[in-house]
Amino acid sequence: MHSLICCVIATIFLNACRTIPYFATSNDFYRQEITLDMIDGNKLTGQTSVLFEERTPASNFIEIKTREGIVQSIPIKNIKGYFYKEDYYAVKYVDLYYSGTYNLLFIKRLTKENSRIQFYELRQLRKSNDTGEELYFYFISLSNHSLFETWNVYSKNLVPNFDVKMSAIVSDCPQLAEKIKEKQNGYFLAYYNFSNSKKVEVFMRIIEEYNKCK
Repeated sequence: MHSLICCVIATIFLNACRTIPYFATSNDFYRQEITLDMIDGNKLTGQTSVLFEERTPASNFIEIKTREGIVQSIPIKNIKGYFYKEDYYAVKYVDLYYSGTYNLLFIKRLTKENSRIQFYELRQLRKSNDTGEELYFYFISLSNHSLFETWNVYSKNLVPNFDVKMSAIVSDCPQLAEKIKEKQNGYFLAYYNFSNSKKVEVFMRIIEEYNKCK
């Protein structure tokens, strides 16, 4: 009886919590105001929920309630991304485990809008994976990529031989390419796992120098 009462209380508590607006990750938030950045150039501000971390497969639409109280259903493929507070989250196809399986998700842009190479972060909570961990994944998009295309930083496009592959990408900036080829400190990403902060540090340094290169 005691266990049953506890389960009932827990269920009531969880359901009550669910009605409270929250923002956990870029793919798990409830009743938040965002501004959609549409492919056609329009912007649409309103309240919406994205629960992609709970749904497999994720929905192909987002329902957004505008400030005028109008509810619209927007296809994901009509959206470039969304603004939430100070951050921008782009819609991209991402391969999390280098398996060739891609999911269309929102990922946080860490670089500036006009960057020659875009760098993104995906934070995933424990409920979305089998290991029970909070995970971070990183991706890049090149200027010649299609709109939703990304490369995982540990995909075959970049590792192994990061020094060869990354230097080729920035070959039009010879000084930077040479630093990467020589595996200079701060310009090299090994095949084994670096810390997340080290991944961000290496890529942001390379991208910032590439943006400044003439």
